[in-house]
Amino acid sequence: MTVIAGPCERAAAPFVAALPHCLDGLTTDEVYETCRTSAEPELNDRLRHAVNRLVRPQGWLCEREATRGQLRRVDLHLVEMGSGMTFAAVEAKMRYATDLARATDWVVNGRNGLAADVAKLAKAGPNVPTLILLWTPYIALARWGLRYKRWTTATEEGLVPLDSLEQCREATAGALHALSDGPRWHVEVHRGEGKDAELTLDAWLLAVPSTT
Repeated sequence: MTVIAGPCERAAAPFVAALPHCLDGLTTDEVYETCRTSAEPELNDRLRHAVNRLVRPQGWLCEREATRGQLRRVDLHLVEMGSGMTFAAVEAKMRYATDLARATDWVVNGRNGLAADVAKLAKAGPNVPTLILLWTPYIALARWGLRYKRWTTATEEGLVPLDSLEQCREATAGALHALSDGPRWHVEVHRGEGKDAELTLDAWLLAVPSTT
């Protein structure tokens, strides 16, 4: 467990606290419907609302797709209402957990990969803590409707992944460590079995040190 101490830890704290509750009220099939259509913006919005329930009493606000200073159209900004001072900038991605195990280089260095987000955030300057947020749904069983079928095999019940959840988590942790040796957090956002699918949705936060 990371001790909440430095600027990055303090910036991450509201997101780490909100992540376990950001999908409260949704069934596993509803979470699956979001993940199977790669609806990252919907996940970001739900997290934004959950963060705001925590930080509004402190006079803070989590905004989406804001442009502040050197950072243009960053997915989530945590700011002070009134002054507009930025406490955190978060760039988000959703990638299937199996991609981290089977196509790590594409996830990190491919077009629109994590490395590009790290380079973007690293230019923010030392006064703005920046974080990568990576959503990694692991579809343990898809009985119907899975659009992204790479790294799966068909069974009588439905499509199942070639790699275990533990293998995918290990690969994800390794990929993020290679990107940055800053603090890292892992949160299991949702786990369940529905009529349509069985899944686990993880979220990972990675602090990105400034290079300016």
